[in-house]
This record gives sequence, C-alpha cells and structure tokens, in this order.
Amino acid sequence: MARWAPQKQDVMDQLAEEILHNYGHGRPVVAIEGFDPQVSAAFADDLAAAITAKGHAAGRETLSIDAEPDAGTVRDQLAPFKAGESVEGADAVLVVDGSFLQNQALRGMWSYSAWLENEATRPDESADEARYRASVDPSRQATAIYSVTDPEHPRRIFADSC
Repeated sequence: MARWAPQKQDVMDQLAEEILHNYGHGRPVVAIEGFDPQVSAAFADDLAAAITAKGHAAGRETLSIDAEPDAGTVRDQLAPFKAGESVEGADAVLVVDGSFLQNQALRGMWSYSAWLENEATRPDESADEARYRASVDPSRQATAIYSVTDPEHPRRIFADSC
C-alpha cells in the first residue's frame, strides 16, 4: 500500500499562507534551521519563492552565526532589511537560514522559525553543535518542525504534548 506524502509545493504554499496570515504587515524575519545547511537553504529558498508567488515581497539571506552569537552583530546583518534597503515595499518578509538561530540571545529576532528534522541522517556534529543541541534543543524552541527526510515531500511534525 502506497503511503501518502505531501508535495513540496503544497507544504510551501501552506507555510507561506500561515506566515502571511500572522505576519503579513511590516518586515518580519523568518528563520529556517536544521541539521543539513544545504537542505535548510533550499527550504528557505522555496519558502521565499512561495511567499513571492502569493504577491508579497520576500528576501533571502544566509546568516553566518557563531555558537555563542553576538545579538548586536546579527541585528546589524538584519538592519538593511528592517530599514527597507534590501527588499522594497513597506510589507516584506525576509527568510533567513543558518546555524545556531534558536540560541537564547537571538530568539526575539525571528517572527517565525522552523526547525528541519531529517530522520534518515544526522551529520557528524562539532562540539559546538552538540553543546547547542543539548542545551538549547532547537526543535523545542522553533515555531514549527518539518521532517525533510524526503526533501521533495516535507511534512509538518506536531510535537505538542496534547
């Protein structure tokens, strides 16, 4: 029996609709993070494209953040977007990807965040990554969790305790 799996475009459209419904005005920043930086970047690209397809301005950026991030440095990286210099329009969404985005020092910078799980593989972690995952538990901090074990069929994971 074949198992149903959502199509990537349907998932991206649904996520774009959720973000635009809740954060459609102003200049919100959406953070995408996961074990695999290439998968996270592709997911972020697809989300920005889905937001744009809905007629809303969207920008993309990959952030390079240290394990012990300096909030001021990250704020400086986001400043051109917040000032309206990098993406035109009063209402625009910036979709960023990177590592260590759920760190306590950065949490208030994201209007929405998604953690990408990949049950099939977990790359070798550096000591900083292992410490981050153990102390921060980014999947618990994110607004939403998506399984990207099959990147063409991502699916949302509802990990609540109800």
